[in-house]
Amino acid sequence: MICLNSTDTLEGGASVNAVVDYTVHGLVGTAFTQIAQGQLSNTDPSVLYTAAAAISIVSIILVNTHSAAVTVNLYLDPANAGTPRRMIPKNLSLGIGYSAHFDGQRLTIIDPGAAGGEANNYLSIAASVSSKILTVALKGEDGNDPSATFPVTIAFRDETLTTGTPNVRTVTGATSVALASGGTLGFTAALAGRIYVWGIDNAGTVELALSRTADIFPESNLVTTVAIGSGSDLETAMYSTTQRTSLACRCLGYIEITTGAVAGEWDNAPTKIQVMGPGVKRTGDVIQVVSTTLTTVVTLAPGAMTFGDVTGLLATIVMTSNCNKVAILASVLAGCNNPVYLAIKRDATLIAVGTGVGSRTPVGGSTGTSSTTTLQSVPMTHLDSPATAGSVVYQVQAAPGANNTISINRLVADSNTADYPSGASNIMVMEVMA
Repeated sequence: MICLNSTDTLEGGASVNAVVDYTVHGLVGTAFTQIAQGQLSNTDPSVLYTAAAAISIVSIILVNTHSAAVTVNLYLDPANAGTPRRMIPKNLSLGIGYSAHFDGQRLTIIDPGAAGGEANNYLSIAASVSSKILTVALKGEDGNDPSATFPVTIAFRDETLTTGTPNVRTVTGATSVALASGGTLGFTAALAGRIYVWGIDNAGTVELALSRTADIFPESNLVTTVAIGSGSDLETAMYSTTQRTSLACRCLGYIEITTGAVAGEWDNAPTKIQVMGPGVKRTGDVIQVVSTTLTTVVTLAPGAMTFGDVTGLLATIVMTSNCNKVAILASVLAGCNNPVYLAIKRDATLIAVGTGVGSRTPVGGSTGTSSTTTLQSVPMTHLDSPATAGSVVYQVQAAPGANNTISINRLVADSNTADYPSGASNIMVMEVMA
């Protein structure tokens, strides 16, 4: 905290005029207030704020918007008549896009290549469709093309894998990539999906690239892109305007979009544009998990290879995006004289049938005579694309290999039932980022 008496002044200056923004916040009475804002002058020092009464300043923020490093100073001048006294190091250098944060005790310099734990700063993404062409552009924080006033800074790993220092690149001009009509990225017609937007470091020049997926392009490695065009149909490739080899990449964000009635014709505007940042998921990340454990005994007598619902063995998940997938893991503890088959039902639709599993060796330590009666754990997994942002119910179904009764979580009743323990069946569903 910085204390100013009446007529004391806060002063500052910079080596370049009107390129370093400043904001000053303080406590006026009991209210926190923004008390001054503007740009530092190259007349050093210049008055930034004159106190009309005793006041406490709690925060001074300086941001370099220039295209080169700038030195800055801050002073407190008692009664605007004494000798201005420095409050931060003399001629403190702020790099391109850097900011200084001072509260009277701590001075923090934030590197735009590391602010907020991310390597992308002061950027936004714009996407539009015209004449069945999808164009994605890199923008500054103001939504316009990057410029010297609103530059975009992106940190990439070094192109030499044995070098651990980053390369921080600054973009000050228009940068975009266009997916021509006919390029599908693996989308079928009228399909909702996600397209990832990348920055690639071409010897210091940032270029944009697009891909259908993000998990196969780790930013710790180098990437080779394919030239984008009307034949850009692979969902496993990264496409840039010009083919590039072994470049560092950075995932900048993604767009969600639905293709037109013909695959490769980009008729629909994006439904979502997302810049990467803390907590933002990408391909393969788990969004949410829902699970159910069933311990009660359920008996099914559906007839030969006729699937019936395992009552209670279901999970309801509310999807966050119609682009995402659902991974389903089910395990049923079943008692039956024959192999047991599982199926998965989404709402009222059967979506997957598993391979039957059966064992003729009883479990549970029984020495009974019913050696053909088994208690078996039957697993099943499936990856589903429900294509909805609403609620979805997944339920396990089961069927025997012959016309016999299935007992879920316990053996079918017989003279040796007491020799076998009861158990539990499970279903787990996970929404996975596509």
